[in-house]
Amino acid sequence: MKCFTRQLQFRSYKDFKLGVSFKEKDSQAHLRLKLDELQATIQAQKIDPLKEQLQTISQVCQEKEQQVETLEQEKAQLNQTVERLTEENNRASNDSEQSTQQLNQIIETLTQERDNSNLLVEEMKQEIAQLEQSSAKVGYTLNHDELQFLNNSLKNTTGTINASSDLCLSFNNPSSISLIKALQCYKLPSLREVSLDYVDKFNETEIITRFLENALSKDIKRFYFRGRNSSFMKITPYIPALKKVLAVIPDKTNFYKFMISKIELEDLVVAVQHCKEVKFDYCKIDTDQELDFEDRLDASTFEKINLNGVGNGNHSNWKDNGFKKFKNIIKGFAKVDQIKNRQVKIYLGNCEISKDLAESVLQDHGLGNMIIEGL
Repeated sequence: MKCFTRQLQFRSYKDFKLGVSFKEKDSQAHLRLKLDELQATIQAQKIDPLKEQLQTISQVCQEKEQQVETLEQEKAQLNQTVERLTEENNRASNDSEQSTQQLNQIIETLTQERDNSNLLVEEMKQEIAQLEQSSAKVGYTLNHDELQFLNNSLKNTTGTINASSDLCLSFNNPSSISLIKALQCYKLPSLREVSLDYVDKFNETEIITRFLENALSKDIKRFYFRGRNSSFMKITPYIPALKKVLAVIPDKTNFYKFMISKIELEDLVVAVQHCKEVKFDYCKIDTDQELDFEDRLDASTFEKINLNGVGNGNHSNWKDNGFKKFKNIIKGFAKVDQIKNRQVKIYLGNCEISKDLAESVLQDHGLGNMIIEGL
């Protein structure tokens, strides 16, 4: 009985052990299954993407390596090119230095020749000036017969020239140009009038200047200096010569169609202050500021200043800004006692100003003695 019981117990224990073993095996199998599933999940979610990234990175690296290799090759080629160009540049520099030296020698030679030529030109100019002076006897006054001979010969005309004659030199006429070139170093005999016309057509300023300085004298009663261009030639180039010679003209000086600055107007009025009449005929005069003669007109004796057409809208345009430009002229004269204390005439025709307004401006500035003409 006991033996049978022990057998039963042994079998029960064995069966128990076998049951446990089966359970363990099932648990291990389940665990392995879970591990496999987890591994598969990790493989799918983590490892495979990483592998793909790694593969992509590897491909990129390979491409980069190829690019680097290509760049290295290009770099090597560039280095070779640089070395070659450097050598060529060095050779070119050497050649250039030689060429530069040759060019410098040529330039020095040409410069010396140029300087020599300039020197010869200056010497020739001096010789010409000396010849002109000696042949023309600068300062020598022509008599009427001599002037008549030159005038009739060069102008191909006939006529008598005497003290009451007018000599007109028009620069749109070739014969007049020839005559003024012939006369530029002589002093003219007594004449009623000398006029230089179409001055703006002649670009040889030095010839006109020389004529002005040599030809004019107190024996020339009237002098006319005229431009014709509607754009108004500047009188500036002739101011130095005009300032020197205008003082000797006794009766009348006339300027026509010139552009004149404030300072130039002051200088011209001072220059002609002993001439009976000075006329600025249709000139464009800048008087945006008051004239100021200082004390240069204290001995003035001129009797009339003619501003015909100066105030016109196409010229100085006095209407603009309330006749300020006209007032600035009057203010300048009002500062000169020698003008205030005597009856000076002022001609204002074609200036687009009324007589009442002109008289009012004169009265306001103490020039009630000034006589208005042309209105």
